[in-house]
Amino acid sequence: MKDLHCFIIYTEHHTMQLDRAIDYYHIPLSKVIIVLYVYQHLHRDLDWIDRLKIKYAKCYSIFQYKAWGINKIQYITLRKEIIKFKIDLLKLKFKIVGLYSSLYVDSAFVAYNLLGKPHFTLLDEGTASFGIILLRRKKVPIQFIIKESIAHLIIFRYPKKINYFSQYQLQIDNDDTIDNYEFKKTNNQLLLIDESVLLLGSSASEVNVMSESNYLLLVNSVRQRFSNSILSYYPHRFENENKLKQIQQLGFIIQENKVPFELLFSSLTECPKTVLCFGSPILGNILQMFTITPKCIMIKPHFDFYLKDASIYMDIYDHYTIFKEIEIWEVDNRDWPV
Repeated sequence: MKDLHCFIIYTEHHTMQLDRAIDYYHIPLSKVIIVLYVYQHLHRDLDWIDRLKIKYAKCYSIFQYKAWGINKIQYITLRKEIIKFKIDLLKLKFKIVGLYSSLYVDSAFVAYNLLGKPHFTLLDEGTASFGIILLRRKKVPIQFIIKESIAHLIIFRYPKKINYFSQYQLQIDNDDTIDNYEFKKTNNQLLLIDESVLLLGSSASEVNVMSESNYLLLVNSVRQRFSNSILSYYPHRFENENKLKQIQQLGFIIQENKVPFELLFSSLTECPKTVLCFGSPILGNILQMFTITPKCIMIKPHFDFYLKDASIYMDIYDHYTIFKEIEIWEVDNRDWPV
């Protein structure tokens, strides 16, 4: 029986962690299975899947399904995908010794249970691991497990122990473990454009971390601080069109994009001299990956700004204080225009 490793990814930017994990654990491509769960209604471009299949043509196999776990409106269709996924996995005559997932969600746990509960590794997905640690400290109600078992037609179990594959020095507990990776730095050639500012977009309002009106106030604070600069905005893949139109009305040039900014950055020959973001790991990653980088500013809203408990977000910002190259810009809601 052949021992294989199964990687579950959901979006293009997850492919970076796929590459890092395969390299870090020295896994031959012939022992790699890639499972793609694609939230098709949330993607502007799916060409990345074709590129992935070409790049990983030598891996053991690639499976693709419509994802479930976020949007359950089309429940019947999604249920068919679950059944299809189960049948495909049960046909495979090998042993999965490692399961690696970019998200801590139902679809990953279905694979975990069907594949015999292999060693489970959670790959970095932005800064999500900070929240997963808090989530795993809570006891899962038995009625929730019963509900999930019925919904997915299996005896549903969460991993008792997981391994974090992360760049962060996470404060883990229980029996969980962590493998910390480091970035490989590239000597890039990059011209930085004076009086030009780029704001990297966030889906914070789409996922109800903050209201859209408060998010737009934050964007406006960038416009006020850099009023004499050319302002550009690089949207997050999940941002809605109406919100982007309002950002454009504030004076930002919306940059059409089909790839995550981290992937795009490696191919740039010119870049705005200043790049800002909202609590994203992108700037920290770029600083560790390239020799020439723009001035990096991370916007830190006031604690009261969030719709949810902001303690986890404060932990994330505290982590980025280790980067002397990143300016943490604290924006107080009392400074905002009424």
